[in-house]
Amino acid sequence: TDGARPLDYRAGQHLTLLVDIAGVTHRRCYSFSSSPASSRRPSVTVRRTPAGLVSRHLHERIRAGDTLVATDPSGQFTIATNPALQRTIAFVAGGVGITPLISLAETLLREEPQSRAVLLCGNRCEDEIIFRQRLGALEAEFAQRLVVRHALDQPPANWSGATGALDGAQTLQLLGRTDADAFYVCGPEAMMTDVCNALA
Repeated sequence: TDGARPLDYRAGQHLTLLVDIAGVTHRRCYSFSSSPASSRRPSVTVRRTPAGLVSRHLHERIRAGDTLVATDPSGQFTIATNPALQRTIAFVAGGVGITPLISLAETLLREEPQSRAVLLCGNRCEDEIIFRQRLGALEAEFAQRLVVRHALDQPPANWSGATGALDGAQTLQLLGRTDADAFYVCGPEAMMTDVCNALA
C-alpha cells in the first residue's frame, strides 16, 4: 500500500510487480495468496525457481521494509459471494496453482457461512505441499465445511493421501459423490485441460 489507503483487491486477483534488476524493469504477475475476508495483510506467494530471474531476485535480495512497485490488482478469476447462499465449490490446484485457490476458498468460507469448499491439491512430493500448515489451520477452523485432499506424484512410504498425478481421472475419484455447484481449476496448462475435460 502507499500508506494513504488500504490495498483493495478481490480473492483470485493478482498483482503485477515491476522489479528492477541491473537497470532493467521486469514485469511478473503474482496471485494474492491472502484472503481479503481475513485479518491477514495482503500477500502474494512467489515460488523460487532456479532459472527464474525475478523469483530468485525476490527471494535472495528483497528484505522486510523494502519497497516494491506494483500495478493495481487485476484479474477476473474471482468469486462473487453472498451470505444467503448455501453451496459447494470445488477447487482443484496443481502445484503453485494453490495460490489463488486458497484465497478463493478462504473467502468463500468466511463470507458464506452456509457454504462448503472441497480443495484438491496435487504436488510432486510431500516437501512441495504449499500452505500445508495454513490448510490444516483452515480445516480446523472450518471443520465440517472444508475438505482438503492431497495427491502426490511421488508419495513417501507412509503416505495416506492419494497417489499419482492430479489429472482428470484422479480429480473425479477424489471428488467422489461431491455435488459441486462450481469448479475452480488452477495449475499447469496440461493438468488444467485434462481436469476441465474430465469435469465437463
